[in-house]
Amino acid sequence: YLCKVRGLAHVHARWMVPADIRADGRLSLRALQHFLSRRDAGAESGFSETWTAVERVLAAREPGAEPIPPPAPGSAAAFASASTGPVETAGSAAAPTDTATAAAAA
Repeated sequence: YLCKVRGLAHVHARWMVPADIRADGRLSLRALQHFLSRRDAGAESGFSETWTAVERVLAAREPGAEPIPPPAPGSAAAFASASTGPVETAGSAAAPTDTATAAAAA
């Protein structure tokens, strides 16, 4: 069984056999017994089939179309996919935001 250790993050969960769980103490044994009784009773696993339903399609390609290669490192397209702001390419400088910058640019 994969067991989460109390007081530690989930990343520290460890695999334990029932003998180790019993040796760990009363509360661990109760948790194992509770888990086994729920499993035997057919309790839900915590997974819902509704989580697998598609809500929306973000992009689609024609069947048989060539795959789109990833952008080359350092290209404007690679930068655009990695950032949230506008991308400036050669010849498309952003407009100055204040008059001092506008005067310096002119």
